[in-house]
Amino acid sequence: MHDRNGKPLAVGDEVVIHGKVVETFPNATTCNIRLELTDRQPGGTMPSFYTLTSNQVEKVEKVE
Repeated sequence: MHDRNGKPLAVGDEVVIHGKVVETFPNATTCNIRLELTDRQPGGTMPSFYTLTSNQVEKVEKVE
């Protein structure tokens, strides 16, 4: 098993997934966000969505 760059993966390794915030839930008791994964499986056409608490993610700052 390996990551997208060919590096071996093992149980206990920490990984990063990339996604785009597509919805926020500001009136919830916690800061929930809905993510759409931006890196899909090759040949995959259906997007994958996850709802997480915002403190589970880290914002990526774009460099221009």
